[in-house]
Amino acid sequence: MHRTPQLAATLLLLLAAGLQQSKADVDWQWRVGRATNYGGAGDPWTIHYGSCGYYYLDPTRNKGWDVAALADAVGDFSGSCGPCIYQQYLGPCRTTRRCYEVRCNPTHLTDGYGTGLDRTHVCYDPSKTVTVMITDSCPCSYPTNYYSNKRWCCGDYYHFDLSFWTYEKLADKKWGVIGKMCFKSSLEQNQGGNSGVDYNNGKGNGTVNGNGTVIGNNGSSRQTDAKRGEKLSGSFIGGWTDRSYNFESTWSSIGADGTNGYCAKLQGYGALLFEGKEGSLSGKKMLSFAVQKDNNGDVPDATVQLSSNKGSCRSIELRSITDREWKGGWVRLQVPLNTFDWLNADEGAPFYSCHTAFGAWDVNLIEFKNKWSGNQQFCLSNVQIW
Repeated sequence: MHRTPQLAATLLLLLAAGLQQSKADVDWQWRVGRATNYGGAGDPWTIHYGSCGYYYLDPTRNKGWDVAALADAVGDFSGSCGPCIYQQYLGPCRTTRRCYEVRCNPTHLTDGYGTGLDRTHVCYDPSKTVTVMITDSCPCSYPTNYYSNKRWCCGDYYHFDLSFWTYEKLADKKWGVIGKMCFKSSLEQNQGGNSGVDYNNGKGNGTVNGNGTVIGNNGSSRQTDAKRGEKLSGSFIGGWTDRSYNFESTWSSIGADGTNGYCAKLQGYGALLFEGKEGSLSGKKMLSFAVQKDNNGDVPDATVQLSSNKGSCRSIELRSITDREWKGGWVRLQVPLNTFDWLNADEGAPFYSCHTAFGAWDVNLIEFKNKWSGNQQFCLSNVQIW
């Protein structure tokens, strides 16, 4: 169709006006999606040690425990951890961390199987935003959790698995899944080097009660640094710091042989986690410790694992340790450090490595973990390395 120059100019002006009106009516930066949650008490999936390689997350640094796992089927998943996605076994090397602004969206939505869900009245405040950092992935294909991952992580929505602590700021946990809106935040976290390690320094973000226990927003307790030093004195390894997580309370007790003991009521998949200096285990051969019997008079159903800021050694079930010595209500367990080696080194040899990506010098974490979703009382004493 032939148009005069005057008509063409008029059409261009009208088109420009229409585009300006559209931009005024629509907030283009917000992306509609969906969010589930993970990492709370009783959940086997922890927010720590995610696929981005940040390992244990410090609640007082960066975005703390306001973190998320992004579905790997969404279009911009690549690079969501920062420049070095999936480098967990080579050590973290990214220079920035991707962050998103997230808010609850009152809406109807569906799961990956087409089931409709009404979430129009579940948001605490649809205008409230929380900044989260991507620390993990939600894989569409995950055989050991096939149904759930196919339900949420296969790209039908722009899906986040939010940390339990973030999710509770937006809606009640009972809903399980909510509609969300998000956009990539301008608050990218500068890594400032190539270290992705974030350890809990014990300061927490809750209120301190009279006995020095920090009551966090998640209902668990974390001891302040001063109290931690006391808990690890005496029969415990000098210079090691308590980084325990997901527990309701801790207390001192009389351990095996009358030494100091340290007890905790661990929530589901919670752990007593201790951090030492690098090189603490290098060249040593043996780890021994005493644990209090469970209610059935048996070794507690828990695991012990060594780790570093570059990855984890093999996890060992306490009940599989055969070198035992029963002492009243306690049992002393002894395990060669090379038992934790993925490479199956000679158990009688000094500990020099447990992984191809790092050496024994890097290993400075000892974790005693509740295997199950229910609470478990766990008492520890006489921790020694030689």
